[in-house]
Amino acid sequence: MNFARGLAQLRGNKCEAVHAIEYEEPADDRIYSVGTSIEFTNGTKLSASSSASGLLMLGAVAAYGCATIAFGLSNHWELAIALLFLIGAADMLSTVIRQSLIQFATPDSMRGRVFAINTLFVNGGGQLGTFESGVTAAWFGPVGSAVVGGAAVLGIVAFWAWRFPDLYRVEGPDDVAHDRHF
Repeated sequence: MNFARGLAQLRGNKCEAVHAIEYEEPADDRIYSVGTSIEFTNGTKLSASSSASGLLMLGAVAAYGCATIAFGLSNHWELAIALLFLIGAADMLSTVIRQSLIQFATPDSMRGRVFAINTLFVNGGGQLGTFESGVTAAWFGPVGSAVVGGAAVLGIVAFWAWRFPDLYRVEGPDDVAHDRHF
C-alpha cells in the first residue's frame, strides 16, 4: 500500500491539521487549493448578496471544523480529497465574509491600523498553529491532532456565537458600517 499524506492548511483558524492515512492510491494535496479557488469565485458572490452574512460566516467555520474532524477519521482517499475540497471552500467563504466585515466595521481613520494588526495575526498565526499541530500530533497522533483541531474550531464557533450574539445577527456589511451610506 502506498503512503499518502493529506495536508489541510487551516488558515482561517491559524492551525494546520496533518493527517497520515494509508491508501490504495496516493491522494493529491492540491485539492485544497482547487476548493479554495472555486469557492473564491462563488463565495464572493454569495457573501456579498447574502442576507445573513454573520450566520453564514459562523456556519462556514463550523463546516470547516466538521470537515476537519471527518478528514481526520476518514479511511478512504476519495473521501479525504472531497473533505479537503470542503475545508478549502469553507475556509475561503469565511475569510471573504470576515475580511469584508472587518473593512466595513472599521472607521476610515482606523482602517490602516486595524488592517495591519489583522495581517500580523493572519500571517503569524499560521506559524503558531503549525507548532500547535506538531505538539498535538506528538501527544495524540495525526488522527487525534486533526480531530482535536476540528473540535477546537467547533468550540470556538460556539463560544463566539454565545459571547458575541450580534455577530450572527449581521445581515450584511451595512449592519456594521460606520459613517457610510450605501
